[in-house]
Amino acid sequence: MDSPVCGKTAKMNLYDVPGTATFAEYTSWYKDHLKGFHHMHKMWSKRAQELFYSPDGSVGVGITGSASGPGVFAVTYMKMSVKLTTHQMDAFDPSNPTCK
Repeated sequence: MDSPVCGKTAKMNLYDVPGTATFAEYTSWYKDHLKGFHHMHKMWSKRAQELFYSPDGSVGVGITGSASGPGVFAVTYMKMSVKLTTHQMDAFDPSNPTCK
């Protein structure tokens, strides 16, 4: 699906995850495998969000926690139409779609 990120189009693939996986396990795995990526922790709609952006801002991975427990709701892979700046990576939030 396409979705705006900081006013830019991002192609996104959203994946369901096994019910046995915990948010902490997923976050740990991605931290270990995405060294050098810009990492952000946020909360949206009562769900923890871990966001990882490539150093050049062209791709990202988002892990969305379950609202009802320690599980993972989904993992999202993103490819930006225009590279994000570090400020945009830090500012991105559904309530701030322009990232200002």
